[in-house]
Amino acid sequence: EALKVRVLSQIKTIVQKKEQLQLKKKQFVNHVAANEVVKASVDHIKLITFYEFMTQVKTRLFSCKGVKENLTNMCMLFGLHLLSQDCAPLYNVGYFSKPGVAYSAMVVESLKLLLKQVRPQILNLVEAIPVRDDLLQSAVGNSFGDIYETHVEWAMNSRTNKTKHGDAILDGWHEN
Repeated sequence: EALKVRVLSQIKTIVQKKEQLQLKKKQFVNHVAANEVVKASVDHIKLITFYEFMTQVKTRLFSCKGVKENLTNMCMLFGLHLLSQDCAPLYNVGYFSKPGVAYSAMVVESLKLLLKQVRPQILNLVEAIPVRDDLLQSAVGNSFGDIYETHVEWAMNSRTNKTKHGDAILDGWHEN
């Protein structure tokens, strides 16, 4: 709900600004409120992504209870992450208004708790999603399961290890 309120408050601010300035739509959107419109649009897309994720987790039948529990935690983690990026609109409209309550700190603490719950399962969750190795920019979850070997190979072939003298000491280091 807080993510919806955030997007709606952004839209409300944009509409109020447009009514005050009484400019043509194109001039207003392209010149006056371009940044606000883009931010509201991006936040709206994030809201829809979260909502679809949540809906799929709630409505799908999973053969294993643990899968649904882990995906629910991942969904909550995703939602809290989105919320932690910008809470200011929620304070501005009074959604976060109870005196003495540090809502931002609560969001951060909730993130930490969920991360502790998800962490032991994260490798399994990542490997459960079939992503081709050429798209996956990580050795974790690759199709061969050779995490350490892949990291060693990447380190050996890194451009930072290719120097004039072949000794991995930065070029120019001995010259100064």
